[in-house]
Amino acid sequence: MVNPYKDRFVTAFTRRAQDGLFREILVPLKVRIPNIFPKASHDLFEVEAIWDTGATNSVISESLAQKMSILPTGMTKVKGIHDEKLVPTYIVDIILNDKVAFEKWRVTSGDLGQGSVQFLIGMDIIANGDSAISQELNNDGKPCTVFTFRYPSIVRPNDYVEEINRYKAEEERKAKRSAAAKAFKKKRRYH
Repeated sequence: MVNPYKDRFVTAFTRRAQDGLFREILVPLKVRIPNIFPKASHDLFEVEAIWDTGATNSVISESLAQKMSILPTGMTKVKGIHDEKLVPTYIVDIILNDKVAFEKWRVTSGDLGQGSVQFLIGMDIIANGDSAISQELNNDGKPCTVFTFRYPSIVRPNDYVEEINRYKAEEERKAKRSAAAKAFKKKRRYH
């Protein structure tokens, strides 16, 4: 088997629910202004980020952008569920779960509501890596969510249909070998 990690710098993280299933995927995130802006503060801001496969791009909350005193690098049109509007874009460094970094990443500004979420991870980041959401049983036997992400993608998908088909084919081969072995033993007994 070929080692997909050989000669590559791949980082990853895993989040496990301790008691039940995640209703949303939230991860700790650190964000800062990149060093390409020499007069800016490069302090890390620690916030909570939500993963959103329905979002084309990643979004920094308007309040976090203000708190960071970050200057817009441009404007872009974004389409939401109900409207389309012109919003500022920013260049930031992003560190997910203290493990996975995206440097000099373009994000848009948006209203993410009044909750604790200050950053939205969109498909611009999600599609660059490999992720899976699955379940495991906790110590009490309750199913709990497991979310894992690695970057960059090693371009080897988790194809569950293929996995099931391989398993079924292997079971069929075992059944045929077992039937052939029984037939051979039966034939030897009568000769």
